[in-house]
Amino acid sequence: MADKRNTRRNHTNVSECRIDLATTKTINNVAETVEFEEDTMTPNDKTNEKKRMIYILLDPQKDSKEAKITLKKLSQDVEALSKDVKEVKSVVIAHSKRILALETTTDSHKKKLDEIETKDNVHNKRQDAEIIHLRNEILAQ
Repeated sequence: MADKRNTRRNHTNVSECRIDLATTKTINNVAETVEFEEDTMTPNDKTNEKKRMIYILLDPQKDSKEAKITLKKLSQDVEALSKDVKEVKSVVIAHSKRILALETTTDSHKKKLDEIETKDNVHNKRQDAEIIHLRNEILAQ
């Protein structure tokens, strides 16, 4: 079984290594261009530059069967990743709503607790005042 995996792995490596001279030059030109322009780019420019690099790299191989397979696989990967992003986004939104609800509940409980403490403090002050008044009356008699 290990031999089959190694054979498959070697076969894949050989097919991946088939790059013609024009493609190699294109890759080198893109790398030089990226190194030169990388410092002056904004994040949006970098995204566009990455897309342009992918198109440049795939351009010499447009008609080849391998390029079509690669492009198809890339598009499938992008679709799968976009589905994953949507799922993660929905989970994050659901959790953020729960957190917001809990924070709102916590805030309302804090307000109620503050109201109860205020009422309790007022009640205790009244009782203290009554005790002092009764004590003064007893001492006065």
